[in-house]
Amino acid sequence: MWLQPHDMARFGWLYLNKGQWAGRQIVPADWVAASTRGHVAAVPFDHYGYQWWIDSGGYYMAVGYKGQRIFVVPEKNMVAVFTGELTGREALTAKKLLDFFIIRAASATDAMPADMQAHTRLIALINAAAQAPPSGYTWFAEDEGRAQDGVFKRTATPGFEFAYPAGSKKVIRDAPGQVMRMKTPSGVDFSASVVDTPEGLPLEDFGAGFYARQLAWVGSNIEIISNREITLNCGTRAFRTEISWLWQNSVPITTSLVTAYRDGQVIFVCAHPWKNHDEVEPIVGSITLN
Repeated sequence: MWLQPHDMARFGWLYLNKGQWAGRQIVPADWVAASTRGHVAAVPFDHYGYQWWIDSGGYYMAVGYKGQRIFVVPEKNMVAVFTGELTGREALTAKKLLDFFIIRAASATDAMPADMQAHTRLIALINAAAQAPPSGYTWFAEDEGRAQDGVFKRTATPGFEFAYPAGSKKVIRDAPGQVMRMKTPSGVDFSASVVDTPEGLPLEDFGAGFYARQLAWVGSNIEIISNREITLNCGTRAFRTEISWLWQNSVPITTSLVTAYRDGQVIFVCAHPWKNHDEVEPIVGSITLN
């Protein structure tokens, strides 16, 4: 499911109220009780019920991919929701924030009086956090690459640059060799990578062969739509590859990949739209090697 935070919170609120919504029993109370009780001792958390993980601290949670969380804390009459782009050990960040800050800060189980001044300040802080910092984004170091004012530029060897849509946000790199990774406002994932050139591999076989095989680790139904030679804006020979596949065997994606060789290394920029394909061309069509 693709859910907004308020939609996630509705699920938590429904279960917090034992299956009732606005006085109407939507889900049987017995099912709520059974599904939020630990039936299996499991990892990475304490117990597992029916689609809910149960924590020994007295609450239960819905655990989604890369840090999406719904926490229901009956003792505090609380529902807390997190969205994110977290992998590995960082995926535990939401639970740590809940345990060490949010639950401890809850001084009462009833709603607090409205504080419009504090609400206005909170909205201002949220809006400020949503804006890209004036200095732009970096992942390693300045020369390894910086995204700023709609352009990602790498000055280390091999150097290159390309444009990206306004409002795109930095996300955590998730593959070897990535020097950057971002998402457009509509959620199109794109990245740039620099790796050693596979020995004896012609440029035309990198995208359609080597890269396509890597997608098998995260998806299925991989099919090469096209693989053609192009010339970058700087005059460099490159290849443009279009690949259709199913991410996690369910989400249809058409990856656009541009690959170039320079000084024994491969530079490739790729975009993975599951919707809004219009955002892809300004990225992969603007690459220039320095």
